[in-house]
Amino acid sequence: FKWLGIRAEGHVAIPENGSTDHYSNLTIGLEHRWKNSFEARLELFYNGCGADKISGYPTTTLSTCVSPYPADRYVAVGLSYELTPLLFGQTLLISNLVDQSRLLSFNAAYSLSDESELVFNLGLPDGEKPVGASARSEFGAYPVSVNLETRVYF
Repeated sequence: FKWLGIRAEGHVAIPENGSTDHYSNLTIGLEHRWKNSFEARLELFYNGCGADKISGYPTTTLSTCVSPYPADRYVAVGLSYELTPLLFGQTLLISNLVDQSRLLSFNAAYSLSDESELVFNLGLPDGEKPVGASARSEFGAYPVSVNLETRVYF
């Protein structure tokens, strides 16, 4: 649409081996980019491989349904802005709707040349910390992270 971008993506898996591990994934996103390069996004993600309660989080992967996300429902909100022609900033908040944990990420990408950039990332997790080997939230088990990387495209 002229003002609002709408995106949907889905996947349905029905394994041929007769397994009962049928699942589906669905993502729906809304976004808008203003003329000044400011962009806002909202995404909803249903993960058919995920659990609807913390006690259902997998401890190992024993099925054909492989996903890095343990929960079945997530929401993400992102904001980005071109601070200068060479510096791009972005922030993203991902929330696990099953255990109410969150991950807040800040990114800055500086263009070094047409084919390379320097990227800084700060990740701030929030959620209940695990007790022993028992997960109490997804993002509560994550550490605070700081990354600096160089990307080269060819």
